Amino acid sequence: MYSIVDIKSAIEQPYLFVREFNTLWSQRLGLREHNPNGTGIFDMDWDNLIILDACRYDIFSEVANLPGELEQRETAGAATREFIDANFAGEEHHDTVYVTGNSWILKLDAVSSVHTVYDVIADPDDGNKPTRITDCAIDVAEKHPNKRLIVHFIRPHHPFIGPLASSHFADIEQPPDLYNRIQRGEVDISDSMLRQLYIENLEYVLPYVEKLMAELKGKTIVTSDHGELLGERTGLLPIKTYGHIPGLYTDKLVTVPCQTYQNGSRREIFAGEPRGEPDYSYAVSGKPIDKRLRELGYKL
Repeated sequence: MYSIVDIKSAIEQPYLFVREFNTLWSQRLGLREHNPNGTGIFDMDWDNLIILDACRYDIFSEVANLPGELEQRETAGAATREFIDANFAGEEHHDTVYVTGNSWILKLDAVSSVHTVYDVIADPDDGNKPTRITDCAIDVAEKHPNKRLIVHFIRPHHPFIGPLASSHFADIEQPPDLYNRIQRGEVDISDSMLRQLYIENLEYVLPYVEKLMAELKGKTIVTSDHGELLGERTGLLPIKTYGHIPGLYTDKLVTVPCQTYQNGSRREIFAGEPRGEPDYSYAVSGKPIDKRLRELGYKL
């Protein structure tokens, strides 16, 4: 159902109407809850799964130089909440621990589907560096040697934090709804600049990924929950689109990397009694979940 506010916004900003039409077409008027061609993460064989949020296969293949073999795969969702719902809702994966900097697994109340969720909230004073989630993942792997491990980084998801972002946003605050403001012409960023901002975000996180691949034992897969649109024209009515739109199962949103690497022998994995509540021992900030998600640009 659409609210009066939604209808008013669509009238004032026609691109929202076209984008919603393209999404409804992609979802076949709501008959598709997830990408029907997507592969579930638990249908793949891994001991460690490193998720780079909003990571496109094509740019990853150009930029990343990680050990192992790279393939592409289709993910089940065009946004994190679809990814979480498709892979965890109503499921039991009590042989798995989840270390995350993205709060959707908490928002969707999917914590009990895995053994333990470690919610890592970055300290804003550290520049949102991935150090905390990396250190947490290494510690958790030692605490749970017989569990599969998922590590969910925020990057390359915006906000952008590379050198270009530092110079471009030096005098203005980077808005959570950056993509919508770009689409409305309120923020002066070309598509080529946006692509470079995105690349720098990806380059920023890759050394931490490589460190984990060297530290974690067993079979590791580096992948993503979904991709990202950076001004490509897409949909039945092709308009320039930015970000990641739930239900819009276009190539740049559902084609993600699948980098496989094995470090030593495979671990013996078995299930355990689920904790049932998130572990906040690696968290710094006490921001509410909704506030954290809004800062990432999600409309709740």
